[in-house]
Amino acid sequence: MDKTFDERLAGKQDLEFVMLEKELQEKLGIKKLSTDILKTLNLYSEQSGYNNAAELIADENTFYGIDMVRFRRNIDEMMERKRFTNQSILSQFQQALKQYRKYYEYEKISGSTRQKQNLVPEVAFREAVANALVHRAWDVKANILLSLYDDRIEIRSPGGLPFGITENEYLSGYLSVPRNPIIANLFLD
Repeated sequence: MDKTFDERLAGKQDLEFVMLEKELQEKLGIKKLSTDILKTLNLYSEQSGYNNAAELIADENTFYGIDMVRFRRNIDEMMERKRFTNQSILSQFQQALKQYRKYYEYEKISGSTRQKQNLVPEVAFREAVANALVHRAWDVKANILLSLYDDRIEIRSPGGLPFGITENEYLSGYLSVPRNPIIANLFLD
């Protein structure tokens, strides 16, 4: 069977993982990122080196990323645009969340208390952006497009359905075929 895109040999082998190390320290209590950990995460092999998943996770890479545009009511009223490319998909994810909070989070004062509110549920946004990063076709030279409106968010991710899944299976929601299994496992963990 052919290798998935994230399993194939990376074009860039001189990689650094400061962002990954920080995430592993915070979430799993790992003190220092080692070659053994990179092997365990399926990012590195003694025989072939780093794979595309490693390059996508690395601090700098050669891939497209996220193009995030805030509109007012329609595409004719562009308020702000941010592009996150050639950097770790972990960093892209964090920056997209930061922009989300800037646009969709506000405080509501009721009596003597102040509560954070969201125009769009953060958990839904987080999951949708994670899915766009995990399941996109990384060999397509295009950005994920996040269109942010006052009343909705639209996400367009490059690539069609992964091999082995029909449109009906996808629409039924009962079948999931990860296009990039290494990346999917990293985001899951």
